[in-house]
Amino acid sequence: MPPKPQITHSMVKELVDIHGLSLTEAAEALGVSKQLANYHLHNTGPGYISPARAARESMPWKDIRPEHIHGATPYARAAWHAEYIATGGEGMSKSKLRYLRQWYQRLKKYNEVLVYDPAIPPHRGVATGGWDYVPREESDDELLFRANEYTTVTDETKVDWRLPDEEDWPRE
Repeated sequence: MPPKPQITHSMVKELVDIHGLSLTEAAEALGVSKQLANYHLHNTGPGYISPARAARESMPWKDIRPEHIHGATPYARAAWHAEYIATGGEGMSKSKLRYLRQWYQRLKKYNEVLVYDPAIPPHRGVATGGWDYVPREESDDELLFRANEYTTVTDETKVDWRLPDEEDWPRE
């Protein structure tokens, strides 16, 4: 039986954060399981927060119910937007970037914003409920979402959560 590869958190961190590999790609490059690579990535020492996690923590919605996160496409697209703003797309998969671009196209084409409200029931567009797309109103300003009691809007949010100009959209 061949010996198991010895890896460190810094090896995984370098592949993911500096070289832009996905976690799966980094695991393959190191000859270890995705689970082991994930363990090392998230245990890289005190204070390390992955760009994707930092982006999710910057989202304007607070106290999102778990059922409105897992399997909720609008949440995923918003999380990808946050990651894209935080990283410029560095390290994001091509499919994430493609879907994010399509999301921007949809919001622009239909002049919509995303709204989160736990009272929104499941519907055809969002089986988990909690999320919906509504026509943009003047009060939405340039935000990607509708501000309500479930959002926190700061000066930083007003910059990071605008629909980017088309020339700044992800490229495939």
